[in-house]
Amino acid sequence: MSRLPRLRSLGRHRGKTPTQLRGELDDAYRTIAASFAEIRKLRAGTTELEAQLDQAGIDVSGALHDLRTTRTQVGQLQERVRLETQRADGLKQQLAPYLAAEANAAAVRVPPVYRDTSDPDDQATEPIQALTLQQAFGSTDPAHVPAWALKTGPAA
Repeated sequence: MSRLPRLRSLGRHRGKTPTQLRGELDDAYRTIAASFAEIRKLRAGTTELEAQLDQAGIDVSGALHDLRTTRTQVGQLQERVRLETQRADGLKQQLAPYLAAEANAAAVRVPPVYRDTSDPDDQATEPIQALTLQQAFGSTDPAHVPAWALKTGPAA
């Protein structure tokens, strides 16, 4: 048995050649450099976002201060309105007797209505009778003709 095939088979399972290792090392350097560049970009973006967040915090802080100030002013104005309403109600109660006296003094006096019905042309009218058709005509028969609709007299 020859030892040559055994040596050949071991040779195929050897590690990478120096050229292959240099190529992988160059790839690793490029990957590391790209990663560092990406990290620099992300840090710049983080810094920008932190600046925006700080500005937003300042804006929110100012808005909250304005809101508190406005709420305080609204509360003061509501209290003033309440006090002025109470004062106006008190003045109305004080003026009520004077206003009533003035209204009574300036009231228009009208005698009660009297209708003279002694004149025959000025007699009171009677109420209108509202009847259903059945009550008015006395029958539901379509052939029935009411008495007032029949022609009687000189023209008949």
